[in-house]
Amino acid sequence: IIRDAGHIPCVEQPEALVALIRSFIASLAPGAETHG
Repeated sequence: IIRDAGHIPCVEQPEALVALIRSFIASLAPGAETHG
């Protein structure tokens, strides 16, 4: 469970943000992030 899903504290780190989003998407729908 991600408690900080409501806000992004590290906007100045695009790579970390992308990695977090990919991990989040992967946890919701595995294979969805590779759909492009």
